[in-house]
Amino acid sequence: MPRKQSISKEAIIEAAFNILRTRGFDECSVRNISAELGISTMPIYSQFENMEALEQVLFEKTKMTHVEFQKRPYTDNGLMNMSIGSIVFAQDEPMLFRFLHFDRPRKLTKDQKEKLFSDEFVDTINEEMEFSPDADSPFDQSLPDSSAQEIAQIGQKGWIFTHGLATMVYSGMLPKMSVDEIAKLMTEAGTAFYLFHTKEK
Repeated sequence: MPRKQSISKEAIIEAAFNILRTRGFDECSVRNISAELGISTMPIYSQFENMEALEQVLFEKTKMTHVEFQKRPYTDNGLMNMSIGSIVFAQDEPMLFRFLHFDRPRKLTKDQKEKLFSDEFVDTINEEMEFSPDADSPFDQSLPDSSAQEIAQIGQKGWIFTHGLATMVYSGMLPKMSVDEIAKLMTEAGTAFYLFHTKEK
């Protein structure tokens, strides 16, 4: 009788995540994961009911990795770091970026859309980034003289610009950029958004 194989759920997740970030989501099959671990497919099926369950775990892990990039201290400006981090993530982890935004994108719910395109934008992003509600968020620190509505409107445009720039870098439409080059572009865009929303003050 063959010896029963034992493998932890965490080991399976790490193996799947390694395949995802190096070879892409299409390669994240049970067969490939078992080959990566040197085991049969049975231990994987015993830990995950189906591939959809594993996919959801990979999605959450990828989102966390993205946030880790956004929290890195590229500059002394937290808001700038969030934008730079998204673009560096697209450059350094193209397979993860693709998985998050193209292979298996999660469409925004009606409630999420309403929050992201309202004055609740900052609260929504702060929650996503796990910033403490008792401390000033990077939005408040970077735009101390702006109203909550202005911060939300500037943040929304910055979010859209950042995602667009990250997508252009990922697709190869734009070459990879240094942190200084990204910061320069984000500063110019952020200044334009700020001036647009505060011109009537």
